[in-house]
Amino acid sequence: MGKPIGNGHPLACVATTKEVADAFTANGVEYFNTFGGNPVSCAIGLAVLDVIEKEDLRANAMLVGNHFMKLMNGLKSKHPIIGDVRYVQSIKINSNCAL
Repeated sequence: MGKPIGNGHPLACVATTKEVADAFTANGVEYFNTFGGNPVSCAIGLAVLDVIEKEDLRANAMLVGNHFMKLMNGLKSKHPIIGDVRYVQSIKINSNCAL
């Protein structure tokens, strides 16, 4: 994940499982990055995390996502060209549907 996590500041992170992270250390790679984890970038990253927590942005994303899904499923019931609506930002279009 890249710049969006720094709200415009060049910042990146890695999200992985413990098993994948352990594979790096098993090969002698304990640390890698693009920007070096300098104090300014770290402070910005922590500030972004504070805003996410204080403004409960995860709950807001869930609320907006559920509303979007309700709207998309409403469209699906009206338009047979829409084959499926999934909660991973995708809509399946039926290619064999007569318009």
